[in-house]
Amino acid sequence: MTPNPGETARIVRHGEIQVGEGMLALQLYNEELIRGGSGKVWFTLQNTGEAEIEIVTALSHGNKASDEAVFTLLDADGNLLSTLPMQQGLGASVVNLSNGKSVARIAAGAIFESAPVQIPVPAGAPDELTLSMSLANIYHHCGGDDQLVMRGFTSTKAVQIIETDYTGAITGISPPVTSGLQDVVISGRAVLRDSQQSVPNAPLNLIISLNGFERKISLTTDNAGNFTHTFTPLASETGTYKVAALHPDLLERPVMATFTVTKVAIQPANIRLNMPKNYQQTIPVQVTAGVDTQVHNLRLSFDEWDQPANAFAQGVTYN
Repeated sequence: MTPNPGETARIVRHGEIQVGEGMLALQLYNEELIRGGSGKVWFTLQNTGEAEIEIVTALSHGNKASDEAVFTLLDADGNLLSTLPMQQGLGASVVNLSNGKSVARIAAGAIFESAPVQIPVPAGAPDELTLSMSLANIYHHCGGDDQLVMRGFTSTKAVQIIETDYTGAITGISPPVTSGLQDVVISGRAVLRDSQQSVPNAPLNLIISLNGFERKISLTTDNAGNFTHTFTPLASETGTYKVAALHPDLLERPVMATFTVTKVAIQPANIRLNMPKNYQQTIPVQVTAGVDTQVHNLRLSFDEWDQPANAFAQGVTYN
């Protein structure tokens, strides 16, 4: 107390209090984390207290990720490499509240186990990382009139990254440029990372992407470790396709090769004329080049070889 300026009074009393285990027990688990791919992670949370607790596991009745529970991957310097918010709206002990929040309700002494999720692992991640799970808040009667909130905490675990034994390689694309009237043949092989030797009978994912949309074709190499795939572009597609052959566990999308489909669209494609004699009519024709298509010296031709009986119709002229 400071009753007057320059005066201080202190009352000191000594006593004893009993200290018990009150910290919640958060344990992290993981399966293999693959560089350039992902890894399965989950956690258990034990309620060591004597009252029921809750954590927010999802929002919007399970349709959105939680804003209070998140997995992260960190390097040795604490730099953030990957993050994955928790999103679990169903499961044992998970309750959907009227306010849209999904909570894991954990009775006193009980243990909650989260559903496993796949956290992405960057291709440039080092061998040794730290897996972290952060809970922003711990609740008692979340959303109720008697809601109590306790500040959350973070648990960490050292993890190691592995690489797939093999990956894919593109060895050829034929033709590299096409008007879309012919199929594109993609060749490649599976190779060991350390020796670059071919891997026979190895599963691969062939990724063919265009303008942000991708096709994933599952295939297996032959006895020599090679594969061939014939790709047929859709009639409406044009542009430069990106191609990669990858181990099925990898999520990265490197560009190993490309090919281009060029197209020129003509509108109208067909014209039927009904004209009186001695009358001139103008026909508008619109020509549009597709994505990544370059056209030079374009002209509209009227050729005998393209007409019935290889001859012009008599009495009709054009400019």
